[in-house]
Amino acid sequence: MGYPIYDLTSVVISYGVDRCEEALEARKRTYIKKLLYYSEHFSDCTEKWADFILK
Repeated sequence: MGYPIYDLTSVVISYGVDRCEEALEARKRTYIKKLLYYSEHFSDCTEKWADFILK
């Protein structure tokens, strides 16, 4: 979770608190799409997953 929080914080800093909502929503959709993809294609990945992710 560390990287997404850092990433979303950087969006807020880049756009400003009053102008970041659209960019945050776009980034959030990107993260959700990736999570959904990997939840359905978990076995397709050839990389070794960290043990805590597999629990």
